[in-house]
Amino acid sequence: MQRLYSQNTAGVYSLVFARRDLEAQRKVFGDDPFIYGIKANAKAIEMVQRFSVEQGLTQKKQPWSELFPEEILLAEERLQG
Repeated sequence: MQRLYSQNTAGVYSLVFARRDLEAQRKVFGDDPFIYGIKANAKAIEMVQRFSVEQGLTQKKQPWSELFPEEILLAEERLQG
């Protein structure tokens, strides 16, 4: 994404307002609009769980070990380590 932000986008993309759109996107989503990983998305995961409980879809918030397979949690630890 950094490459997109730093380039003169007028010659690279056919979008007329690409630079303006990228700047607007960056203001809303930050440098990485597609963050990857469980810990990077912890706030969103917590919010979904909270809403699910509030709306009666689930009885309680589950620990991550019940939401994600062990392999995913281990891979997350390796990426962070």
